[in-house]
This record gives sequence, C-alpha cells and structure tokens, in this order.
Amino acid sequence: MTALFDPLPDLSLSGGTPGYALGRVASCAVESDEDLMAAAQRGDQDALSALITRYRKPLYGFLWRRVDGDVDDLFQETWLRVVRSRHRFSPQRRFSTWLFQIANNLCRDRARRRAAERRRREGFGQTAPTHTRPPSGARVDARKLLSHLSDAQREAVVSRYY
Repeated sequence: MTALFDPLPDLSLSGGTPGYALGRVASCAVESDEDLMAAAQRGDQDALSALITRYRKPLYGFLWRRVDGDVDDLFQETWLRVVRSRHRFSPQRRFSTWLFQIANNLCRDRARRRAAERRRREGFGQTAPTHTRPPSGARVDARKLLSHLSDAQREAVVSRYY
C-alpha cells in the first residue's frame, strides 16, 4: 500500500521533526470559474472542458426550463458562443453570470424567430386585399399635380415613388 502523505522536512523556523504534507495540493484545489476561463482564453482546452463539465447540468436545466425541444442545439450554441467570444470575457465578472446571459440571449433570439415564423405562416392563409391600387380618381389627381412640376422635380418624384 502506498502512503497518502509524503514525508517532507519541517521548514518551520522552530526546527523539529519532519512533517507531513499532502502530495500535489495544487491539483486537489478547485480552480475558480474565472481562473478556468482565463486559462481557456489563453487556449487551454482542458480548462474549457472543465467548465463545460462543471456547467453541463445547470446550463442544461436552465435551457430546458425556458424552451420546448432543441435544448441540445441551444446547449451547443451557448458553448460555441462562449468559445467565439471568450476574448470578451473579463475575469472581474462572474463567469456563471456571463454564461447564463449568453444562454438567455439565445433563448430570446429563438423565441423571436419562432414568433416571426408563426406570423409568416399565419399570413399565408389570408386572402389578398381586394384593392391593391388607389382609386382611379386619386391617380388622376396625382397626374395633375405632377404636371405642375418642372421636369427635374417631376423626374425626382416619379423615380422616388413610382
């Protein structure tokens, strides 16, 4: 059986017997999200993987509560946006706030697109308006008005409106 602790010399000023220390304490420490993102900004793929693993369940749950279906697509799109805009992240901000704001914006964009698609589909079922042109009397009045303009003015109006 291997020892959990490596004996290290006691480096205290009082001297004494050798002490014990945990081997590789740094690897046991949990890095903050902001530290991991700073490492990801420098191109550390392991740091990015750690963030994805750390936020897999919370982000998935966040998206699942806001949309019906397409959660996997939004999850991937959120992380794609994180990667693409990682240079914009400031370590003075909380990573979680930044991440969930990206996800929330994607949910809003998706809702807007769906609403526009729904309005467009509903509009196709309607009949065309019966009068697409102004009444013929109005057209005659416009011609009379145009006849009072100079050639340059008439050309400008006609090219703009007709």
